[in-house]
Amino acid sequence: VNPTQFGPTEDLDRYPRQLERDCELLQELGIEHVFAPSSVESMYSKYHVTSVDPGICFEQTEEGKSRPGHFKGVATVVTKLLNIVQPTRAYFGQKDAAQCVLIKRIVNDLNMNLDIVVGDTVREDDGLAMSSRNAYLSASERSAAPIIYQSLLKARQLFQSK
Repeated sequence: VNPTQFGPTEDLDRYPRQLERDCELLQELGIEHVFAPSSVESMYSKYHVTSVDPGICFEQTEEGKSRPGHFKGVATVVTKLLNIVQPTRAYFGQKDAAQCVLIKRIVNDLNMNLDIVVGDTVREDDGLAMSSRNAYLSASERSAAPIIYQSLLKARQLFQSK
């Protein structure tokens, strides 16, 4: 969990952390290596002052306005990750579309030699996008949440049929 992408009023302290479960799921998929720093200090020393600023275009989005500093935190930690690991390909989920655009922009602007692959949003059987924050939903909220996606699918179907 990257603290630099959370604002002062956000849920950093409560954010679900399930590294062991995530590693089990990855192992089932044949993934052999996971980059999981042991502490915040291993990524951000107490003297850390450098960050990657994606510019005003991201801060002026609705998400940027409601989460000041979020995109700067994402840009910094992803740049650090890519610099440390030096992959030839990195995979990100489409669920975080603005972050995917940001990461592609960083890779292009900083001439990083790798491909960014954006994967489809992984969903629960009822259509709800998988997310750590789904744990915050009450039972009634959880049962109602898939209606949003189902409505979007229906709207697309109606639009395409005309």
